[in-house]
Amino acid sequence: MKETIDKLKERPKDERTAVAGGVAALVALLLLVGWGFFFLKRIVRGESVPTTWGVRSDIINTPTLRGAADEFEEQFYSAAEELKLLRDQAARIDQYAQPDTQSGQEDPVYDLALPEDDFSF
Repeated sequence: MKETIDKLKERPKDERTAVAGGVAALVALLLLVGWGFFFLKRIVRGESVPTTWGVRSDIINTPTLRGAADEFEEQFYSAAEELKLLRDQAARIDQYAQPDTQSGQEDPVYDLALPEDDFSF
């Protein structure tokens, strides 16, 4: 083994880098295969496999976070409804807008007066 390392030290840097990359890939592959073997072995035996990734439900389901999420959802839908009302009101304003052609301007001036019974604020 020592002789192989000494021979490798005498080679060009590119070859040493290639050998180091190959050894690193081989070690990573062996670790992955070993982990997969033991992981699948536990699953086949029916053991539960603890997961440390993902969201922990005991942290998420606290009353404070649930209340904050409910409040955010309520405010979001309230804002969405307000935007829909504004959109509908703008559409009605556009429907009643009449161009003022008597002023002689190139761009028409719109009369934005609305019937009194259309809107209740």
